[in-house]
Amino acid sequence: MMKKAVAIVIACIIGMNCISIAFLAIMGEEGHSKTDEPLFVVRITFQSQEELGQLQNSGFGILEIGEDYVLAMVSLSQFDMLLESGFQMKVVSIKCDTEEIPPSGEIREQEVSEQDVRPGGEEGRIGGYQQIKGNQYYECGGDVKPSPIYTDGVMLSEGNSSGWTKYRFFLPLNSCFIFADVGIFGQDTAPLGTGADVYVYNWVDDTWDYVGNSGKEEKLSTWAINIETHISPAYKNLCIWVFADALDCYHIDHLDTYHTYETPEWTIMAYMNGDNDLDCALVDDINEMESAGSKITYPGINIVVQIDRYSTGDWTTTRRYFICKDKGGYNDTIVSTMISDKGELNMGDPNTLIDFVNWAKSMYPAKNYMLIIVDHGNGWRMRGDLPPAIRAVSFDETNQDAITMPELRQALDVVTYGGSNKFEIIGFDACLMATIEVDYDICPYGDYRVASEETEPFDGWDYEASMGALVANPIMSPSELASQIANDYVLFYILQGIHDKTMAAVDLSMTPALVSAVDTLAGNLESKVSLYKSQLRTIKDNVEHYDSNGDLSSNQYDYYVDLYHFCELVRTHISDPTIRNDALCVMNTLSNTVINSKSGTQKPHAHGISIYYVDKRYNVYTHDYEKLVFFPAATRWDEFLKGFAYPQFSELPSLFAYNSFHVVGDGAYSTDVLGTANLSWIFGRRNMGRPEGRTHTILQDIEHDSGNLLVTGGPAINPVADEFDVEFGISYDYQPGTSFTIFCEEQSITLSLSEYPQKDIAIVYLGVHSDRHILLSWGFGWQGTYAATVLMSHPDLWTFYEDEHFLFVQWEDAHPYEGIVDWDEIQVTYPYPHTLPAPPPGDWFLYDPTFGYMSYLFGGNGFHVVGDQAYCTDVLGTANVSWVFGKYYMERPEGRTHTILQDIEHNSGNLLITGGPAVNPVADEFDQYFNISYVYQPNQPDPFFEISSDGYTLRLDLDDYPYKDICIIHLGRQSSRNVLLVWGFGWEGTYAGTLVVADSSFWSTYSGYHMLLLEWIDTNLDGLVQLSEVSVKYAAYGPHIV
Repeated sequence: MMKKAVAIVIACIIGMNCISIAFLAIMGEEGHSKTDEPLFVVRITFQSQEELGQLQNSGFGILEIGEDYVLAMVSLSQFDMLLESGFQMKVVSIKCDTEEIPPSGEIREQEVSEQDVRPGGEEGRIGGYQQIKGNQYYECGGDVKPSPIYTDGVMLSEGNSSGWTKYRFFLPLNSCFIFADVGIFGQDTAPLGTGADVYVYNWVDDTWDYVGNSGKEEKLSTWAINIETHISPAYKNLCIWVFADALDCYHIDHLDTYHTYETPEWTIMAYMNGDNDLDCALVDDINEMESAGSKITYPGINIVVQIDRYSTGDWTTTRRYFICKDKGGYNDTIVSTMISDKGELNMGDPNTLIDFVNWAKSMYPAKNYMLIIVDHGNGWRMRGDLPPAIRAVSFDETNQDAITMPELRQALDVVTYGGSNKFEIIGFDACLMATIEVDYDICPYGDYRVASEETEPFDGWDYEASMGALVANPIMSPSELASQIANDYVLFYILQGIHDKTMAAVDLSMTPALVSAVDTLAGNLESKVSLYKSQLRTIKDNVEHYDSNGDLSSNQYDYYVDLYHFCELVRTHISDPTIRNDALCVMNTLSNTVINSKSGTQKPHAHGISIYYVDKRYNVYTHDYEKLVFFPAATRWDEFLKGFAYPQFSELPSLFAYNSFHVVGDGAYSTDVLGTANLSWIFGRRNMGRPEGRTHTILQDIEHDSGNLLVTGGPAINPVADEFDVEFGISYDYQPGTSFTIFCEEQSITLSLSEYPQKDIAIVYLGVHSDRHILLSWGFGWQGTYAATVLMSHPDLWTFYEDEHFLFVQWEDAHPYEGIVDWDEIQVTYPYPHTLPAPPPGDWFLYDPTFGYMSYLFGGNGFHVVGDQAYCTDVLGTANVSWVFGKYYMERPEGRTHTILQDIEHNSGNLLITGGPAVNPVADEFDQYFNISYVYQPNQPDPFFEISSDGYTLRLDLDDYPYKDICIIHLGRQSSRNVLLVWGFGWEGTYAGTLVVADSSFWSTYSGYHMLLLEWIDTNLDGLVQLSEVSVKYAAYGPHIV
């Protein structure tokens, strides 16, 4: 409970013909402003610097400081305090009209005594009053009268037989109505026929304007007259003239006034964060406000701002201004009164906002309050350069901070006392704030919202027009003012030829009903999202978007869309009657929520409220959505978005049907690349296009930007994995010797490094970026990466986890020190644990080892074998071979380097040996078995490399490398196991050989053959290997068995 306290705004500074006046606020026990006390401007004389310091620290609104006086705004109750302190005072009459605040003209002063000001007693005094309730007036005593002070029983003007006597009153600034009670008593000695009449005049436009008279001429009697009058917005003077035929026969018994004191109609609070690139624009906004200026007389308008500027300004601190009218109109000079300089403040701190609002509401009390937050905005959404990467409005460059949506809620809750004292209007002069998510967060704290669905230009709102309209019509209702701002804003830009701007005023009391309607629609969309995903993508492409990603273009790559237009398109493209009815309900409720929506012709579908809808480029649902705003918790919209936004494993066959590329790190170990073969195998089995193999250095820009990418190996060895980890919000924490943790979508998996390499972890993530699909598979070690790709190669996994888009995987070596990854050692830990059984083994046969029998020879028990120290490019070809194996439903070959190949696998397995003898010892071993040899002469005048087999020799002129390469493909049998050797001089030759193996037409064309010598020529000079660039130079017929 707050104790009653008095607080006065620093009020008015006379300078440049501008005195800005701030009103007194008395804080009541509940912390709300009492505003029914009269306010006066007084001249206070001080005798010393100590007394001046007392006045400066008293909380009075200091208007001017002279050599021995202070001009200040004080209330009636504060006179007591000043008089008790011994200060001498004079009352000042201030002209306060709508044209200037106040006068270049006359300032009148009146001596005031203690008897005149103190409440109580029968003598005249300043501004006696009691609160007016309804039409009930309460007598409160008289006002100050000119000298000589009148007392009962003294003739008003002795010696005059007839004429006028004038009483002039110094009325409070916030008077809006006066009831004058004049009592005149006649004397028995008055001549027959004499009488008296009373006339009331108000000071208007430097002349006394007749208000009315009593209409009575009483004679030889005691009587009283009453006159009521509204106070005009001119000099705060009221003149009562008394006329009598014979004043020596009459005297005035009393002359009292009863006042009503009206709170100003509006206080406009602008929280202007210019501590960024909007610095100059916000100064310009102040100049626009000054073209209208505040209006301090009844009905009053207060415009106050707090502005923080950037380092490029002529001042960089945070200042508070009371906005005065600039008689020069709109220009580039601030003439308003600087109430205070607060130094450098963090405008991105909600406490700074709280302090400003509390100050403004206490010092400038009003019937209606409007809070405007002026700065950059982005709805509820993230800003990448801010930890924790989340923002709403008010980005402070100096402090690298912003007011997030949770912080804005907190601030609004504090300053409105939990919503019990709402703002009439909450406005956002900032981009993209007209979202249903923002509305739902702020609706407990305001009656109306004004904001734009689209971005705003630097000029922002048209304050000159909107504040001018308010000052011209101060009794504008909140809905009228909110609507006025929307009209003025859009018209301002249309007149400049800009037709893509939007602004809307919304009745926040309707927001809960709108949110409920959206919840119903979202629930039914979620239940049928898979059925209507194609239609929803069409809607996504065609709904009206707003430039949320900052690329200066509103298109399907933006993540805010017009909610009404979305529902219109739902009714157009989705046939389900329930969903169509739900959409219509949203449309109708939204129409009742938006009181005025204006937009240019380039935004024909703007209806005043947007909603978050994942963009096509970053088709990712961010889980920050759920923790930053209340809307997702109140609706099923987030669940619907997840179903629509994320690609699902069940969609893999269509997503990667063609234009796919394996991408591994150029410096990756061969073990990190072996997993590509597992993915290619399942692609072949599902009749999907064969992915091309790339390292990150040979991946072409067009492939990177438009291809569907299968990214294998983690961010430490694969820059492309690092790139898309960032895009999809995947991160890791590596504590050497202790732990390794992977984070994704508020989930995590941790590996204790004391258990490695017997255990490993991995992530599989399917995402969409810029219209291409990305599959990430990586672990801490190669075992985790390989386990993830083995898991993804399971024919049943895409069905079992059909609705998912990412998995956490754990591998534990069930056969210690074996060091290889088996099916029964792999388990999914997220989204729910499951171990898939190993696929049934394939069958293989000891047919003649010729290409025509490939599907029988390697139908089962197959092993890719690469050199442990081979370059990653030498391993990429294994994926080509596995793809064709999958296509023919052959068993998936396991991947091995020569160091982890088990003896039993070496001795009895069907071996697919990729990479030449220089990088693969197993290739060297079987070259000897099959009498394959090579000659390498790099230092000859004509350096060359040649391969010989089965009586054929193919030479490569090394001066032609890397634009040419050669390769051998050899199929044989040794010790009852089938062996396929594919290797070239460089990786290009090896890769060319695997492309030939992957083309089953070669199997039939060379059905009875066992060996091919190939030549590759880079005919298009792109550094990549295409099958069309490969030719067979020699072929050896018949089987080769040793």
